[in-house]
Amino acid sequence: MSKIQKEALNQLTSFQDYVKDSLLFEVSKDKIDEQRVQQVFLKSRLLFKKFEWIAEYFSADLTKRLNGPPVQEIENADLLDSSLVRAADPMGLQVIEQFIFPKHNVAEKKNLVNETRHLITNTAYLISFFADQQLADWRILDAAKLEVFRIISLGITGFDNPLSLNSMEESSESLKSLRGVLRLYVNKKNNTTLLKDLDASIEYLNRNSDFNSFDRAKFIKSFGNEISAGIAQLEDDLPGRKIKYNRMLKQEARTLFDSVAFNADAFSPGPEFHVTDAKVGLGKRLFMINRFLVPAQEAVFLVTILNWHLQTDWLSTRIFMFLQNY
Repeated sequence: MSKIQKEALNQLTSFQDYVKDSLLFEVSKDKIDEQRVQQVFLKSRLLFKKFEWIAEYFSADLTKRLNGPPVQEIENADLLDSSLVRAADPMGLQVIEQFIFPKHNVAEKKNLVNETRHLITNTAYLISFFADQQLADWRILDAAKLEVFRIISLGITGFDNPLSLNSMEESSESLKSLRGVLRLYVNKKNNTTLLKDLDASIEYLNRNSDFNSFDRAKFIKSFGNEISAGIAQLEDDLPGRKIKYNRMLKQEARTLFDSVAFNADAFSPGPEFHVTDAKVGLGKRLFMINRFLVPAQEAVFLVTILNWHLQTDWLSTRIFMFLQNY
């Protein structure tokens, strides 16, 4: 078992123990001390942030049970089969937050206790998962880079703590955890820039903890982009083959603001639906049409072929040729 894997398991266990011994204890009291339960909850979130980077990457579905958005989600296992659609109820820290911030909701006592118990159970599943995993170096670095993107897009914006707004401290805790991981990959003789950037970003977050006045643009430009690019370079320098995933954010992206950072084909049902030059040309042609009054037969033909979803370049080319008359 690697050092990183052992540390992740220790962090998961610490989180589970604290939730069991402190958070569950507080929310189970007949008379809840609002200030105390809020403090314990915030501490629980900080403990979660220590292992968020690795849990979100290697087991996103399980991690969503710990800190998923507090809204019901509609999931579909097959984009082409609507019968597989199902609703997933929210659970985890963000759901609990609604019960105790900005004020403790006495009427939700039963749900509060149940959600806290779910945290303990679902963390146990994660512990079992990571006890038997092989963590490749390139995947660890990929996970670390995605955590930086997560901090930029969800952390400092208050997305996953919209009521407590303890965003800067939580982001700082995430970066501290990443620093412990990344120092194992940095050649201290030749490259200490990444670790210095991490230290500077943590210090900046600690000194500027007010949610409303925090300069997010400065943080992203001066720290976030530099750190993610540094991690990407570490990954590029690793020897050996790396598996390519079909995901919306491309693996080769060095920052969220790269011109080629996003994969437009990530959610397409299959290769035949991918973007091609012919389809782009057709889209431009359709956009420039300035009249829609065409003869009836031609209109029927146009609607029919468009309903075929432009599945092939051949079809796209034929439509483009047809539209040359308009």
